[in-house]
Amino acid sequence: MKLLRYFLIAVFIVIPTLGFANSGLETKRAEIEEGTDFGFMPGEYAARFNGHLNQLGLPFSLDPSINDEDVGAQAVFSSVFADTVAVTGTAKPESRLVNGLILNGTGNGTEESGQLILLMFATAIASINPSDYPDDHLSTVLNLLGDMQNDPGSTASTVIDGNTYSLSSSPYTGVMLGISPSE
Repeated sequence: MKLLRYFLIAVFIVIPTLGFANSGLETKRAEIEEGTDFGFMPGEYAARFNGHLNQLGLPFSLDPSINDEDVGAQAVFSSVFADTVAVTGTAKPESRLVNGLILNGTGNGTEESGQLILLMFATAIASINPSDYPDDHLSTVLNLLGDMQNDPGSTASTVIDGNTYSLSSSPYTGVMLGISPSE
């Protein structure tokens, strides 16, 4: 009987908490859904990104798939390339419009891995706008790297055509490029 009483007390404490947590998630999902986005879905972005990779002769492919079971506040798609570069995209939970991208580059100290990271970052930026090419944005990545040169632990950012590009570096995470639509 005593165990049943403790169980009932626990149930009355946990159930309202679960409702509150679910309510918080729904509120966050609604905020994200009303927020800014790039105006395209993961498949469209992946088609541009993969088209650029194909033109560059790189044997990689970005997978735009979203696992519906994993959708929380946002939907997520991701791919890893050659254990050197990873792309993670976020999309709105309902409309599935892409609202952010993060690229992580962890080179292995070779010139080739550094070049691949630069090229993948430029490709990610170019894939935002259908009329751009990676060559158009190598200078963007190099300028951001140059801005960080004096303070390697800092973040450098720029806004181009209404999108924010932020680059940061850490010995733990490597070089990270964040791409988001400006408010």
